[in-house]
Amino acid sequence: MPPGVEVVMGKPREILNARSYRPEITRTITVKGPLGELKLDVPGFVRLEENKEEKTVSLGVEDANVKHQKEMWGTFLLLLVLLLL
Repeated sequence: MPPGVEVVMGKPREILNARSYRPEITRTITVKGPLGELKLDVPGFVRLEENKEEKTVSLGVEDANVKHQKEMWGTFLLLLVLLLL
């Protein structure tokens, strides 16, 4: 992680989807740095772990055996890397 950058995972919240009657659980990843702040909404199954001693962030999913979660894992990993750059 670059110096002066802070990554925060927000609390889960429900969002109503126009395509379904069930609400979706989402979280917001906020990246704050010296040039500003960026936010990314991610599904509730995405997990973010920050190690402040090593200055690293790891992204994972609840169940890597579920096809949809495995597919989205790489997508959100790339989006997080782009937010950090």
